[in-house]
Amino acid sequence: MIKVKRLTETAKLPTKSYNSLCYDLYSDDNVIIMPHTVKKIKTGIAIAYHPSSEFDVTNCGFLILGRSGLASQGIQPF
Repeated sequence: MIKVKRLTETAKLPTKSYNSLCYDLYSDDNVIIMPHTVKKIKTGIAIAYHPSSEFDVTNCGFLILGRSGLASQGIQPF
């Protein structure tokens, strides 16, 4: 089970479209990222994994990737 908690009043919880494999995360900051730069962006949320009897994984992690629509326009997460 994955639990998500808002850390700020303006934070938006992750959403998932009907046929999507992954969830969309949202920035809690209004930022501009210039090309070829790296910037930390606050989401305003905390994510925790809690093992359950149905789905027990000893090592669990989260991977943030660029959206396919943005990647097709040349925008990469790294």
